Amino acid sequence: MKKLVLATAIAAATTMSMTAQAQEVGTFDIDVNVVASCDLVANGVDFGDVDVFADIDLVTAAAPATLDITCTNGASYDILLGHSGELTHATAAPVTYSLFQDAAFTTVWNDTTDTRTETGDGALQSYDVFAQLAIDNTTEVGAYTGTVNVTVNF
Repeated sequence: MKKLVLATAIAAATTMSMTAQAQEVGTFDIDVNVVASCDLVANGVDFGDVDVFADIDLVTAAAPATLDITCTNGASYDILLGHSGELTHATAAPVTYSLFQDAAFTTVWNDTTDTRTETGDGALQSYDVFAQLAIDNTTEVGAYTGTVNVTVNF
């Protein structure tokens, strides 16, 4: 009797393992949407000390300001510089300045008509901003300051 029960159990286990081999196969999708993104680091400009008698009319900055921008590869972006064009003093009349995209001071840079359009490549891209002051010997002594708003639209 024990042999018969054991033989029946082995036969049942073998039959079950053979029928357990059936399977169902499916698939699923994996999606991603990479969006444009940009990082900006703006480094200012300092004209230093200016002698209005030695540096008559237009004074250029010793070194340009720099804009370090990193954008997603393939992302188109615009660089806009918003500024009043004036450096202010605590008591004196403001001093005017202009910003340019080139060292020859021919291509103006602002936030309306004179912007710059570029395309990101995933690496840091640096842009120089050249600054020029309009001063004369009637400019009052003292410190003049201003702020430029840098916007990167992407």
